[in-house]
Amino acid sequence: MEILPQIRFHTTYSCNLRCKYCYLQGRLEKPKKDYSYVINAAKDIFNFLKGSARTHQILLHGAETMLIPAELLCEVYNILSPLFVKQRKMSIQTNGTLFTDENILLLKDKFIFSISLDGPEEWTDKYRGRGTYAKVVKGLSLLKKYNVPRYVLSTISHELIADLPKFEKFLNWCESEDIHWCGQFLSDAKGFSKEEQEKFADFLYEKDLYKFINIMYNDCFGKGNHCDILKFKADGYLTPCDRTELNTRISWKTESFKKVFRLRVEAFDNIPSADECNYCEVKPLCNSGCPVNRAKGRAIECFYLQRIIQLESEKLGLTRSELIKEILKHSANGPEYLIHVRKQN
Repeated sequence: MEILPQIRFHTTYSCNLRCKYCYLQGRLEKPKKDYSYVINAAKDIFNFLKGSARTHQILLHGAETMLIPAELLCEVYNILSPLFVKQRKMSIQTNGTLFTDENILLLKDKFIFSISLDGPEEWTDKYRGRGTYAKVVKGLSLLKKYNVPRYVLSTISHELIADLPKFEKFLNWCESEDIHWCGQFLSDAKGFSKEEQEKFADFLYEKDLYKFINIMYNDCFGKGNHCDILKFKADGYLTPCDRTELNTRISWKTESFKKVFRLRVEAFDNIPSADECNYCEVKPLCNSGCPVNRAKGRAIECFYLQRIIQLESEKLGLTRSELIKEILKHSANGPEYLIHVRKQN
């Protein structure tokens, strides 16, 4: 039986926002009146995986999963939760604008929520639409009312790097509200200048924030071409990644699990990485990054990772190679592995 790191269930292409950098541009749909199809899809996913695979995490995402009635989402949980290695809550990635007292009360014991918020109101509304920030903050307040843990995901933008004091003020607000922050780079990171990258890398290191962003932990980023996360779509197809369908649309409803898993794992085999990656001592940590989101064959996070490794090796009095070996020893500790290295040095 395969033990999968994560299963993603792409529940819908419907969304109530039109974010400027959304990777689903051109495929987004208006909200539907009937989302009952997700129940049949969840049953099909369970029947496909039972006896062949279990997972540590299940993520529901879309477009916007919270458009689906809470009663249906609870039923999805009941159908898919037996696939967990150890029983836990599922995750929902959401834009955070659709929370109500009613849906929170129904969902809070079955789900945790990762909420998109790109910093202060000016930045969030620029990329996600006017009034979005206020709606998200209202949703965060409702979650707090019911003692629901709150996780905020920010997409790193040029505006954020240009005004780090303003961003730090936002982070301080998150901390004061007991909101857990993390950040992500999207393809736009390919357009950051060297000066921007160095400025932000030094900020992440100085503020000890690098462990909350996708440059220092071994999830799909660290696995390179060998990412093995399964993303199921309600239409019966499985694609290699959220951000691309390449030429691979695997019908999981008509093929065996063994064949689907093999095709998925092999999907990125021919995606090239830069020649210099082959001689880079940091490659064991990143494996050239996400294969569909590289800049000239290198991880878009490459500079940040290189810079943080350099700063940390200087701090600990280790060579870069020595530090990387120590990190790899503790990589099972996830985002905290540098802390374990520091304790031993």
